[in-house]
Amino acid sequence: MVVLHSVNDLLKAKDELTAERNAKLQEVAGLRDKLAASQESEQKLEKERDEAQNKLHEVDLSHTADVYSKSTSSSAIAEGPRDALSQLKSCQLLHNWNFAEISGTIKLE
Repeated sequence: MVVLHSVNDLLKAKDELTAERNAKLQEVAGLRDKLAASQESEQKLEKERDEAQNKLHEVDLSHTADVYSKSTSSSAIAEGPRDALSQLKSCQLLHNWNFAEISGTIKLE
């Protein structure tokens, strides 16, 4: 089967293919623009996510430090009377030793 095309038919086909190619090139350019916008948006969202994670980490550290501080101060408050009593006993013992040394009952060197 032999197909003969006239020059006009060939020029018409060429023009149609050129128009189709140009439309595809415009579509590709539009898709590239959308891709670039999506990548930019993704980077912005990742940055915001990282900043939020950092803030959560700071809040967590602050909360942990606060809880530790409160437990430490609670512990110090609870141990305060015990420490004071222990210091008082130590002072009384030292006083008794000094009194005994002064009175001559015990000689300390």
